[in-house]
Amino acid sequence: MTRKMIAGGKETDNKKPWIFSLTLPYAVHNKYPNDINQVLKAWDMNTRTHNAQTHQQQVSNILDFEPFFVLLPRWAMDRFKEVLKQYVNGEWISCIILAGSITEFYVWWLLETHIQKEGIWQIIAQRDKLKDQDKRIILTNNLKIISDKQKKILTNIYNRRTHYAHLKAMEDKESAKEDAKTTIKEMVSLFKISPEEVMNAIKASWGK
Repeated sequence: MTRKMIAGGKETDNKKPWIFSLTLPYAVHNKYPNDINQVLKAWDMNTRTHNAQTHQQQVSNILDFEPFFVLLPRWAMDRFKEVLKQYVNGEWISCIILAGSITEFYVWWLLETHIQKEGIWQIIAQRDKLKDQDKRIILTNNLKIISDKQKKILTNIYNRRTHYAHLKAMEDKESAKEDAKTTIKEMVSLFKISPEEVMNAIKASWGK
């Protein structure tokens, strides 16, 4: 259950703090231990937010995107699917921040792969750029691991993630939705492959 936090009969301040209590585990054991549908319905009501989307809104959110194919490292694929689910469900800030985490790990993965193939000496010469994500993006571009276009996309996602990781940006619901949509479209452009490449990959797997 969620309710306003009251002090002396009035809200404590203009930020409208609320109390959240999770009593559902108790109810699962005592009220409907054998009714999965009731448990999930109660969970949905217990955790519903102001951004909760109706089924119609979820369908509309799905239609915000054109069909696409992407190729991702296996460790990133489930996280990318979570980004899509969060967008459709109205969890836009979480969507942006997770997308930023994926691309941050992706840049590290690119650098590690480069070291395995080319050695560490080029990176040692620019090791001051390893500390922060924005500098690591520059480093991968300097080493010709990513193109200028990819550098711009990764920088955009990084800047957006940094913006929404701070409290002042968390209340702007409409901007968050648009920024989440832009972030996903940029991720798709970063990892997109053509239908022909998909078919070639499938044929290659058949030959193994």
